[in-house]
Amino acid sequence: MPNDAINLDYYAPRFRVEIGGETISMDGIVSVEVDENLENPAMFTINFNETLDPRTQRFAWMDNEVLTPGAEVKIYMGYTSRPTPSPEPIFWGSLHTLSPAFANSGVPSLSVQGYDYSHGLQKKKSHFARTNVRSSDAAAEIARLNGLDASGVDSTDTVHASIRQSEDESDSDFLKRLARDIGFEVFVRGRSLYFRRPDDETTELLTFEWLKSIISFTPRLSTSTQVSEVQVRGWNPSTKERIEGRATVGDLKALSGGTSGAEQVQEASGEPVTLSIEDRPIHSQEEANALARAELNRLNDGFITGSCEVVGTPELRMGMNVEIDRIGTRFSGRYYVKSARHSLGDSGYRTSFEVRRNALGNS
Repeated sequence: MPNDAINLDYYAPRFRVEIGGETISMDGIVSVEVDENLENPAMFTINFNETLDPRTQRFAWMDNEVLTPGAEVKIYMGYTSRPTPSPEPIFWGSLHTLSPAFANSGVPSLSVQGYDYSHGLQKKKSHFARTNVRSSDAAAEIARLNGLDASGVDSTDTVHASIRQSEDESDSDFLKRLARDIGFEVFVRGRSLYFRRPDDETTELLTFEWLKSIISFTPRLSTSTQVSEVQVRGWNPSTKERIEGRATVGDLKALSGGTSGAEQVQEASGEPVTLSIEDRPIHSQEEANALARAELNRLNDGFITGSCEVVGTPELRMGMNVEIDRIGTRFSGRYYVKSARHSLGDSGYRTSFEVRRNALGNS
C-alpha cells in the first residue's frame, strides 16, 4: 500500500465474482461488499439492478440459475493498475440468500448474500469428547468433521485430562470456548480452519498515514476494562481437588516496549485491580494458569481500540497488523485488525476496519 497522495489513475477499482466456478458478468451489479471479523462468519452482499426480457418475461438475475443457494462464491477485488485483482479471493464461501425488491416505480433490484464456510460450524454439533487431549487436537478433529483443512491449527502444549463438547454446543461455540480459554482466535478462510495465537508481534504488513492514505481514523483509549491481575478458582471434576490459577501484569504477552493499560491502572490505584473467575471445572494447575493468562490478555487487548477507513486495500484482512502513523505519539503505532469491510460502489472502493492495541508507545 503506497503512502503517496491518492492517485485516481492508480485507484481505478476492478473486481471479479465467481459463482459455481463461473465468472459472472458485471452488468447490472451496483455494489459489492465483503465483511469479515473474528467473531462471526465472513459475509458478502452483492446488489443488482434488474432487467426484464419482454419476450421471455425472465429477469436477468433473479431468474438466473447461476444464483443458486449453496453455490460456491469467490470474490476478488483490486485495481486496473494491477494485472489481476487480489491473487487470493477476498471472500470464499457459499451463496445463501436472494432478496428481490419490487417498487411501484423504477427498476427492480436484487440483493444476494452469503457466508464463508465457518457458517456450517454454527449448525453442526459433533459431540466431541476425549481424554488426555490437547485443544489443538480437538480443533483439528472438528475441522476434519466439517470438511475443512486443519493446516491453520496451531499446536498447543497443554494436555487436558478431558475435553468435552456440551450437548447443546455447536461446533462454532465449542471452538470459540476452547480458543478463549487459552488466548487463541478461531476463524475460517477459504477451506481452512485457523485456530491460532493472535499474531500481534508479526511485523506490520501495511502502513497508513493521516492526510495521505487514511480517510478517517477514530481511536479510543479506555481503562474501564483493564485489570492487572486475574485469579481463577476452580475444582477438578475427577478428584474434587481445589485448584487456583493466577496471572499478573508480568504475564501479559509481549507489548513491543509499550506500557499496558493494566500497568497504568495499577500505578494509578497503587494496588492490583483483580478479576476473579470462580467455580470453573479445571483439571490441572497448568490449565488454571493458562485460563488466567488468556483472560488477562483478552481484557487488556481493549486498552486502545479504533475505527479506520482507507482507500480500498485488498491486502488488508482481519488477523493482521498494520502501522498507523502521524496521529501523535500516544496513538501512532502498531494495531491488530479485528475486522475489515471492503465496499465497492458509487463512491469507489473503500476499506473500513476495526483495530485494537494493548499498549501505549509501541515502536
